[in-house]
Amino acid sequence: AAGANLTFRILYNGAVANTGAQAPVGQRDVPTLARLLALEGVKKIAVVARDEKAYRGVEWPAVARVHGREAVDEVLRDLEATPGVTVFLYDGECANERRRKQKRSLRPGATRFVLVNEAVCENCGHCGQVSNCMSLQKVQTELGPKTQVHQSSCNQDQLCLEGDCPSFVTVDVEGGGPRRPSPPRLEDDASPEPARPRLDGAYRIVIPGVGGTGVLTVNSLLAWAALLDGLEVSTYDQTGAAQKWGAVLSTVAVAPPGARPAASKVGAAQADLYLALDLVAGADPANLARCAPGRTAAVVNTTLFPTGEMVRDVRLDPGAGRMEAAVAAACDPARTVRVEARRLAEALFGDHMATNVLALGVACQAGLLPVSPRALEEAIRLNGTAAEQNLQAFRWGRLAVSDPGRAAARIDRPAPTADEVVAREAAGLGRRGRGYQELMGRGADLPEEERRRVAVRAAGLVRYQGLALASRYLESVLAVWRREREVLGPSADLAATRAVAEGLHRLLAYKDEYEVARLHLEAAMQRRAEEAFTGRVRIHYHLHPPWLRALGVRGKLRVGRWVEPGLRLLAAMRRLRGTPLDLFGLAASRREERRLVGWYQGLVDEGLARLRPANAAGVAELLRVADEIRGYEAVKAAGAARAAGRAEALLRALRGPAPAGDEPPPSASKREASPFDNT
Repeated sequence: AAGANLTFRILYNGAVANTGAQAPVGQRDVPTLARLLALEGVKKIAVVARDEKAYRGVEWPAVARVHGREAVDEVLRDLEATPGVTVFLYDGECANERRRKQKRSLRPGATRFVLVNEAVCENCGHCGQVSNCMSLQKVQTELGPKTQVHQSSCNQDQLCLEGDCPSFVTVDVEGGGPRRPSPPRLEDDASPEPARPRLDGAYRIVIPGVGGTGVLTVNSLLAWAALLDGLEVSTYDQTGAAQKWGAVLSTVAVAPPGARPAASKVGAAQADLYLALDLVAGADPANLARCAPGRTAAVVNTTLFPTGEMVRDVRLDPGAGRMEAAVAAACDPARTVRVEARRLAEALFGDHMATNVLALGVACQAGLLPVSPRALEEAIRLNGTAAEQNLQAFRWGRLAVSDPGRAAARIDRPAPTADEVVAREAAGLGRRGRGYQELMGRGADLPEEERRRVAVRAAGLVRYQGLALASRYLESVLAVWRREREVLGPSADLAATRAVAEGLHRLLAYKDEYEVARLHLEAAMQRRAEEAFTGRVRIHYHLHPPWLRALGVRGKLRVGRWVEPGLRLLAAMRRLRGTPLDLFGLAASRREERRLVGWYQGLVDEGLARLRPANAAGVAELLRVADEIRGYEAVKAAGAARAAGRAEALLRALRGPAPAGDEPPPSASKREASPFDNT
């Protein structure tokens, strides 16, 4: 009414999240809300919907329009330029609530899922930046960490598909869903009866964890088990705002019959058991203040739940070792039990929701709970939710203490030796296998770990473009290794060798159209989807090659398996890479990728020439700058710019007054030769 130029943002998610996903009292649907806003005199209303098709045929006021969520930026700019009061009305159901309804059969289950081809993934983190999704987690591969979709926690929002990367594949499933493993069923006597701590007074348990994983459920199970054992019990839950994997703290105090605990909360240095269901929450100083080294036992789930920063920044070191050390220092190290609870739960059940009950079983069998396993199992049955899975998770947690080898066999696989890797890769290379074995024979003196690292990458380069490229790669790595041993001695850490083995491979095997096609075919994504899901499965690739961008196509194309003959043709044409017949070689991004190889080799040459015992760490850091160069197109270009800036700063530090007689090669920035120039 005052004529103000103002845009209101109304985020309509259908639930009051921080009170447990209740429907707001008096809630109106989106069309009704738009009509009421129009009656108030709003000049323009932009409704942005996750599913704009749902509003076809709906009668809207004249000032309202419906848009897809890809138009958010354009819509906001338009509202900003419109005089008067405008409204941005975002209709997006709370993803956690949608998943909860699906699990309870209150709405149809998801039929489209997302997989990541880790071979195509560059672990650049762009998908995490655009989606901020906590289900984009890391998986360790022989080529380092890559991104995967954590199906057990994924809310199927699929914003990750907007990441500038061709590694994403969607899977349409009819009559099925994610396939779950079937672990051996354990009976209640699979582990011997554990000891129980003596109850001379209140026994206080502190349970730090994260929201949405069942921390409050564990607290409730402990309380009910205490009641079933005839004990006194008092509990406290500190949940804050409900947030997927946000901080949650529960405490429980158990006392002998007739000796009711004085307080539910646990004071400073008063905890008898620290049940750290999440390592990040467990290392929080405010939570650790409740522990005392001479008093507090601990059970620590060492499998990290990612934080938002870990999703957005793939280079962030979360410091898991430091967190474990902090917990150990605050508690009694002789009574601290570490367990990869989430990793074991997912290997057994394919469901991270079994993690906390499994950790509860570990604490029980370790003799750190004042309640009996019989009472805990009865509490699980009374709870009713996923009772059979939780019973089995509890028993497997106990087994992880009573028979750790049997439990570890479900998750631990010995790493292959270097010789085994060479033999495996040679067998997979067919007629080029003999040449590959002869090539790797030149690196027979490399230490075991470095040889295994090089063997995997050299085999990849043979597949990428042949033995000549793999040979150049191996010779470069061997030159760094020999120089490092010469300057630093036979017991050198070999940090520079590792950096070049990984960085040079990343730049040599840049993922152009030929390579993306080959890697998708080699990964056999249809077969992977059939192994990961039940029912009828169909896959679709999501591609956005540079020539499409040049034609003005803004988003990815979702294409079915009919594109695979074209992918086979592209993969076969990789022999043209770097030649005058290269279809894509003149693209700016491809020219830059070839230039980066020569640039990095120049860095290697200068770094090795300046290597001294006093600056070994600086040289290794210089050679690690290639780690910044990840991703595709604009993402990769930004990484290359960061790497160049970092390299120049490090080179300035290394280029002090050179000792007499030392003549380093020309600056790396002036060397442009590429191993592809004469392919």
